Amino acid sequence: WSPVPAGASISPRWWPLLASAIVAVCVTKTAWVAATAYESYASRQDLRLPGAGKLHLPDSQRTAYQLLVLNAVVHGDQLFSLPGMFSFNLWTDLPTPTRKNTTLWFTLLSDAEQTAIIQSIAAAPRPCIIVQESLIQMMLASKVPIRGVLCDFIQRNFTVAFRIEG
Repeated sequence: WSPVPAGASISPRWWPLLASAIVAVCVTKTAWVAATAYESYASRQDLRLPGAGKLHLPDSQRTAYQLLVLNAVVHGDQLFSLPGMFSFNLWTDLPTPTRKNTTLWFTLLSDAEQTAIIQSIAAAPRPCIIVQESLIQMMLASKVPIRGVLCDFIQRNFTVAFRIEG
């Protein structure tokens, strides 16, 4: 079954009207999505961490990040993360073990570069490691290999101090 009889076609004079209607629907939908997103953004508080003033996150996530930062500052003198999340170093003003900072350090850094990080962490009086388990699970599900001498070192030498869901 077809709403247009066989051999019939839509008159060319209707094409501009049809195109205008499609554009109007797309513009309206885009404006609605933008307005909804802005309302959500504006209703949330900013993260209140250095350099993150324009980040407006859900309360649970904002609080989780603030608690992580506070604990790292109070209990650590050096900060490393799995996967690499340099934002925490910026927010805490804690140094990284070396200048080799990358999100996927476990795939991008050589054993020698990972060993240099291990040596720096081992020499620090109060090193702190932040692990974002949800990102690790996502990477493992995507078959991103998370391994290396540094991963082994972290698993052998660090225990979970606390967990935050957010």
